[in-house]
Amino acid sequence: MSLTGPMFLGTLVVLTVAAFAAVVLAWPSLGRQGVPRVAGRIGMLLGLNGLVLLTAAAQLNAQFIFFADWTDLRGFARWPRWSKTRPSSVASRLSGAATGRDSRTCRTTSSTPGAGSPSRRGLSMADPYRFGTRSEVYNGFDLNLAARFGKGGTLSGGWNIGNTFVSGSVVGTTFSKTNNCFVVDSPQQLYNCESQNPYQSRIKFNGSYPLPGDFRVAAVFQSLPAANYGANYTVSSAAIQPSLGRPLAGGTANVTIDLLPQGAIYLDERILQVDARLTKLFRFASRKIQANLDVFNVFNSSTVLQVNSTFGQNWLKPTQILDGRLLKFGVQVDF
Repeated sequence: MSLTGPMFLGTLVVLTVAAFAAVVLAWPSLGRQGVPRVAGRIGMLLGLNGLVLLTAAAQLNAQFIFFADWTDLRGFARWPRWSKTRPSSVASRLSGAATGRDSRTCRTTSSTPGAGSPSRRGLSMADPYRFGTRSEVYNGFDLNLAARFGKGGTLSGGWNIGNTFVSGSVVGTTFSKTNNCFVVDSPQQLYNCESQNPYQSRIKFNGSYPLPGDFRVAAVFQSLPAANYGANYTVSSAAIQPSLGRPLAGGTANVTIDLLPQGAIYLDERILQVDARLTKLFRFASRKIQANLDVFNVFNSSTVLQVNSTFGQNWLKPTQILDGRLLKFGVQVDF
């Protein structure tokens, strides 16, 4: 019976339903006092809850393939991932569906280029049991706060820690932890196919407080993770040909690869910014005029937001920094 197959999951569902029915039917007879009956009730509840958790775990495992088979569950070694210990049907299925070649397994030897580096083993990094599966998983924790204080003061904000990161710069695309290690028609696409997201904190607060004379002051504070960067290295077809044994396919002149795992490396300085506003309210009969003075980046921080990710002489050269202090005047008329 396959660990990820429908028969195993169906069996667990049937056992769970049967256990629930048994608890309902047997509960009246165990409802009286006495140590044996109390122990019986505890044992039945523990058994039922255990089956429920086991069924849920089996469903999650069938969907995300945490453990591909019983061998994985027993903790036996899975490296290299394609080897003679794998069922021959897997190699046949992959070779027929993806490559059209024979069903010989793919494995590295001491003479294989990059065999000493797991991240460069090409097809040896592919897990056939994850063929066709792409995952994106977010894990995090949020703490939010909203409060009133004094005579009309407000404060709100929160703290987040999670495994998301912003690619390229603080205004780039946000990623959760992703795994794209299922492409088997091109070994190069398996290189750095899983993002290496660290857990990072984000803190944001804003507040305001009324002052005498129809003045009001407000401020926003944010602390964000430092910018992420890569090391994009461009290799020409002529440089690849000696090791590959042929030029790049399709007449491709060069190929660019990122030497660093996606989402793994960040600059040292976090992004800290404070913005403030001073408001004066003028009243004229039924009309109100609100004059605003906004100050962005109060402390004139020059934190680096983005660097050159092209590996070479200008690698890590800043290409964008936090905008300097900015003053803005505004008027709002209500009538």
